[in-house]
Amino acid sequence: MLKVSTKRIKTAQNFLNVISLENDSIQLELLDIGATIYSLRTRDNNGKFENIVLQYADIENYFNNPSYYGASIGRVAGRIKDGAFILNNKKYSVSKNEKSINTLHGGFNNISHQRFDYRVNQNKVKFSRIQKSSDDGFPADVQIDITYELQENSLIIYFEAIANEDTLLNLTNHNYYNLSGDFKATIENHKLQVSAKRVVITDTNSIPKQIIKIPYEMDFNQESVITDKIETNFEYFSGGGIDHCYIVDGAIKLIDEISGRKLVVTSSYPAIQIYTTNFPDGLKLSNGLNSQKFHAICFEPQFIPAIGENYDNSDIKLKKGQQYKQFIKLEF
Repeated sequence: MLKVSTKRIKTAQNFLNVISLENDSIQLELLDIGATIYSLRTRDNNGKFENIVLQYADIENYFNNPSYYGASIGRVAGRIKDGAFILNNKKYSVSKNEKSINTLHGGFNNISHQRFDYRVNQNKVKFSRIQKSSDDGFPADVQIDITYELQENSLIIYFEAIANEDTLLNLTNHNYYNLSGDFKATIENHKLQVSAKRVVITDTNSIPKQIIKIPYEMDFNQESVITDKIETNFEYFSGGGIDHCYIVDGAIKLIDEISGRKLVVTSSYPAIQIYTTNFPDGLKLSNGLNSQKFHAICFEPQFIPAIGENYDNSDIKLKKGQQYKQFIKLEF
């Protein structure tokens, strides 16, 4: 049976709207700041509901959300080298919010930290905002709609957009998954399966450099315990873990045998960024512990990142008036 509720939480300087959807197998809480997943609870093998996404103890952290917990990401997921790109033979410069070197997830004033309007319609919550060129420095104003649809054993996220000029757009979600329940353990002993033959390798600043055939150390086509891979001293595991974009040809599966939970991720996007929390922010989580390395794993379905600064032939280019429609499906 579906239950829907909303509440407003006042903070020291502002407020957050929390929208809750619940059925017999999933309990979901969303925030209007960043169209963010605040909590996502599923049952373990004993029927107990527990949160399977990292959640800050202090809700104030969601205004600046340093690690993008559960946030919608855009305009452009991932990194833009030196904050510069070429579109339609014109060079643009946008804000460099990662160590003053690169643009990460859309730079300063990205959508992760903006308030969205929202509308609830039965088992769906639709978040909407116009991201203006004056907000983030990218060309064009873009109407962005992000809809969460709760089904019996799944959650679907729909991304829709339209721009008034040519621009860049690569929207995704940045959940940090941990199937142990309330993040009582790390994800090192979770099992991971990724259907992919190619991966994007990066330079020392995590900028996309080349698309290669997946090396053995990064190959999860066969279900593997995560720690068996990331504990190797493999040259591409800078930071001691995964932070790479896999070009996928099927589903991604995450399994925790202790809790009995399983997550299957499918998407309309051709690629997925996988990140094993190699650089935690150390802030306190809702279970009272501070975040730590390998505390969770991110699955960020998206377009394949551009290699180099010219985006004219990239799927990330969105033309004026072109309908942007993508989805991410999480099955439990």
